[in-house]
Amino acid sequence: MKPVKHFPVPIVKDLDEEAHLADSVVYRQIAGPSRVNNFRSPDFYVFLLFEKCSGTHSIDFVEYKEKDLQVHISFPGQIHSWNTGPDACGHKLFISKHQVEAFLFETQFSYAKANRYPVIDISQEMFEKLDLEFKAVQEEVAEASVSWDVVTLRAQLIAIMINQLVEEQFRKDAVMRKTSLLLLKFNALMGKYFLGQKSVNYYAKQLSVTSSYLSALCKKQLGVSAKELIDQRVLLEAKRLLQGSDMTIKEIAYHLGFSEMAYFSNYIKSKTGFYPRQFREPRG
Repeated sequence: MKPVKHFPVPIVKDLDEEAHLADSVVYRQIAGPSRVNNFRSPDFYVFLLFEKCSGTHSIDFVEYKEKDLQVHISFPGQIHSWNTGPDACGHKLFISKHQVEAFLFETQFSYAKANRYPVIDISQEMFEKLDLEFKAVQEEVAEASVSWDVVTLRAQLIAIMINQLVEEQFRKDAVMRKTSLLLLKFNALMGKYFLGQKSVNYYAKQLSVTSSYLSALCKKQLGVSAKELIDQRVLLEAKRLLQGSDMTIKEIAYHLGFSEMAYFSNYIKSKTGFYPRQFREPRG
């Protein structure tokens, strides 16, 4: 089992190091202001617990308001931008994708294809419970002789507690309660196969329904067609790679299943109003 890396106070925000984390569990304290644009998450699940915070946090191009008493959840590979105020204080915990899949296989994080609840408001009582666990990790890694097994178990406990918050939010979400099992299966299939399969007919056959029925169900319950959902997933991955990787546009096109650069370029332009290269150009 790999040891947990300890980052002593004062905290140094080293995003290059974060992007290349190698340990299974990493703890950092949150303290003070921070501003970053288009940072691609490492191959880790990241859990942030804020006691105090103000500002904004964009997750996969959707902006959320940072507030006191919040949990923020990051999935591997997501694109993040944030502008956090000087009052920020709290904790940040990285748990590797392998660790989650191996030891937290019953959680939402281990099988979810989309981060449905990236920001969750919590009560003071829940904050205090989580804060105790984060501080226990912080204190453990500060010991001269660290029990890495204990730290890993504490990290798993934190992930399980946050998973319970996600499940509670899931139950409260009226839209999700009304979403049929068929659409949940469609979403899972799309997350697995969208790189190679972009037709509604493919997914309809996998689900043993007609493409018109699947599209009508999506339109009725989600407000968009099945094809629009597929396009949204492709566009999200395209934006992630264009703004958060060193891959060339040609490499990204082929990775996303487009056989010709011109087709990929026109596809992105028709859906967003911008050509792929424009996503890499700074815009004021």
